Amino acid sequence: MSAAESRPVDRAASLPKPSPENRVYLRDLPTPTELVPEIEDYARRHGGWFRRAKERRYAENSLKLRYYFGGHLVAYLRTPDGYAIVALDSLGECMYESLRNVLSTEELAQLHMTVVVPWPMTEEWIISGPR
Repeated sequence: MSAAESRPVDRAASLPKPSPENRVYLRDLPTPTELVPEIEDYARRHGGWFRRAKERRYAENSLKLRYYFGGHLVAYLRTPDGYAIVALDSLGECMYESLRNVLSTEELAQLHMTVVVPWPMTEEWIISGPR
């Protein structure tokens, strides 16, 4: 496999740049058809009939995060409207400082920062890690 074939596609580059003022909600991004079987399988395995919708939303959010933002450092909020991406690829401490100046105290309590594992996982990413 060549390096070009194993490198994850940077799908975040085609999206608007997230910011606290211009949040990118995962629910607004289309669900790629290649994720649907994994989402349905997760919901079936982890939720009875009464929990299936909740487990499906969880799987859809998790896989869309990996699909669109895999390999990036992402800051997101868990909101009643779902995950809202508020920053992308700043150094962790600098990102937090800039977000601290614009987010409310309640929003800061909901802030999560993580390096997102790409979907699908590639050999190059396993060896070299995030960008």
